[in-house]
Amino acid sequence: MKLLIVGGTQFLGRAIVTAAVAAGHEVTLFNRGQTGTGLFPDLEKLKGDRSTGDYAALQGRVFDAVIDVCAYYPRAVRELLAAVETKHFTLISTISVYASNEQLGQDESAELHTLTDPNTEEITGETYGGLKVLCEQAAIEMLPGNVLIVRSGLIMGANDHTQRFPYWTQRIARGGRVIVPPALDDAIQMIDARDEAEWVIAKV
Repeated sequence: MKLLIVGGTQFLGRAIVTAAVAAGHEVTLFNRGQTGTGLFPDLEKLKGDRSTGDYAALQGRVFDAVIDVCAYYPRAVRELLAAVETKHFTLISTISVYASNEQLGQDESAELHTLTDPNTEEITGETYGGLKVLCEQAAIEMLPGNVLIVRSGLIMGANDHTQRFPYWTQRIARGGRVIVPPALDDAIQMIDARDEAEWVIAKV
């Protein structure tokens, strides 16, 4: 299968590319060429910049499927799908789309975030979830019936640039007193980036 992966050189995207190559797919990357430039030397790499609307490298290209790891506002989704021809689109989204993060057992029917200004492209803690909702809606509008939306939770694992998990192991290894959240018995649900990547590729 000919796959276009948008991003693909940092954390989850890097794991998705690795899984796609291992599964035997023909992979092309589309990104700004600023991160992980030495990775995947045998793959085709197309350079562009969605922040400026530069999709020239994708004009006239046809792919069996597109996987977008880094869409943060709906214009990015619309412009991408207008620039490239594909039969299927996978959007890596987030559980931050849900209006409540306190209700357990939510499914796809749960209430979603809304924005007071749906035209904003400023990404903050307050707008992130709502913008991802709009990204999902844009994808469905552009390619109805052929969209996979992956609402990821807390992702950890190899090449995690956020240091959300490595911080704790490194800090505890140093010894001494460690400041931790007070509820030590709270359950934390997480997924390894490599496991999510393999699942995504299996579903494309």
